[in-house]
Amino acid sequence: MSFDYEPLDISAIAHESQLINDDSGSTGKSKYLETYVRLPQEEGFVLVRFLPGKKGQKFFWAETRTHSLTNPSIADPMFRRRTFHCRNTRIEGTKKYSGDCIICKYYQKLWRDSDAARSEKEKEELQSAARAIKPTERYYYNCIVRSEKDFNSGETKKNVGPKIYSCGVQVYGKIVRSITGDEKLGEPRLGDVTHPKTGRDFRIVKKIKASGNRDFPNYDLSKFEESSVVGTADEFRQWMDNLHDLQSLRVIKSNEELTTALKVHLGQIREGGDDDSLSEIVNNSKVSSNVKDHVTERPVKQEVASKPAKVEAIEGNMDDLADLVGNDDFMKELSGL
Repeated sequence: MSFDYEPLDISAIAHESQLINDDSGSTGKSKYLETYVRLPQEEGFVLVRFLPGKKGQKFFWAETRTHSLTNPSIADPMFRRRTFHCRNTRIEGTKKYSGDCIICKYYQKLWRDSDAARSEKEKEELQSAARAIKPTERYYYNCIVRSEKDFNSGETKKNVGPKIYSCGVQVYGKIVRSITGDEKLGEPRLGDVTHPKTGRDFRIVKKIKASGNRDFPNYDLSKFEESSVVGTADEFRQWMDNLHDLQSLRVIKSNEELTTALKVHLGQIREGGDDDSLSEIVNNSKVSSNVKDHVTERPVKQEVASKPAKVEAIEGNMDDLADLVGNDDFMKELSGL
């Protein structure tokens, strides 16, 4: 039985593992259910098999960073928060990002302003506002779900996919660390977990842990299983022929669009109103009020409790923020926060 696929470049992933574990720096509902791996609503697990990349692909995953912005005019909190892909990209072989993302520049501005805050309360409000829009790493994989209950019929199906598994940096770090091994943590080197004959299924284990007065999903118990064959040769060929284009998931908006979304987030303009012109800027008191409202809003649950944000190094001239936003009045509003 022969397979046509791209074997893992273990040395490249070893470097990736070192970077990600280095603590020195820092569509419609039915379509979604058909495309993405469904994790348990409460505690539980899902067993998946990561599929390798096609010939010529360096990694079998795709990465991005996202920003979470709100639309205060939407009453339902489920739909109030929106996700935008960061315009900045990671510099290959490093943990640094570069680019012209306006949201990242505003994020850094909030942190700089917090350093000059006149009171601890003002400092905390500025830093909380920054954490709310901080860039967050996301990683996408093609995989087969070993067992899944059909959303419509309720029937349990086997080897469903290919589907897209999306995870954060903690699970990503666990995956690459398992591939390369970690002598300090006593973790053995598993090697090519995507190999069709000797690869391994991955058990995604979800636990709920409390942090303060909030609960967060935690995936620390997730792990690779024993070696196994992915499936029959015909199944494997069919799955490889139907891989999702993971890179296409990173849909980048223009800075003009991100600026509009940022102003909606700050309450400076109302999206969907009679006139959404960027020149319609609210007064300082309303902007400040919106930021305070946003700070107290219950955050979206993440894989682990948020750590204090670190300002990443972003190349480019920070003085061009006013030009990117569109006018000097906007910068005056930001300075008044």
